[in-house]
Amino acid sequence: AVAYAKDIKVSTDNGGASTSTGWVTRTLQTLEGETWFCSLASNVITVEPGTYKIKGTQALSRSDAVASALYSTTDSAVLAGGTTGAVGDANYVFMEAECVKTFTASHSFVLKYEAQTASGGGDANRALGMASTHSGSTDTWCAASVRIEKLK
Repeated sequence: AVAYAKDIKVSTDNGGASTSTGWVTRTLQTLEGETWFCSLASNVITVEPGTYKIKGTQALSRSDAVASALYSTTDSAVLAGGTTGAVGDANYVFMEAECVKTFTASHSFVLKYEAQTASGGGDANRALGMASTHSGSTDTWCAASVRIEKLK
């Protein structure tokens, strides 16, 4: 069974500005797929006991050095450290954090990022993903996602 927690934006909305205040929780407001084993509330994913493969993905730009992680709100600790990178104003880096974990009780976690520099300038609100601005677009896009696969 696979579920996805996502930050869904309409095609004309950018992902938002980044901040440099330490680890920042990404917005996740949509739960899709087979969701019988998990829930999503206030950006926090909660899973029932079991073994899971979890993968968080997010785009970052305009923030110099950046890092990604899955963070356990149950244990107040990093669940999985992710990729790191360096990005400037005109580039995006796609960050991932992935793990396989067994939980003996229900467990909650979030997707986080850390940026060395807060995004600035006229396009600051594109740091967490850029809207599709082509004419006539009515689609949505995903600024960040967490894939939760229940293995057993």
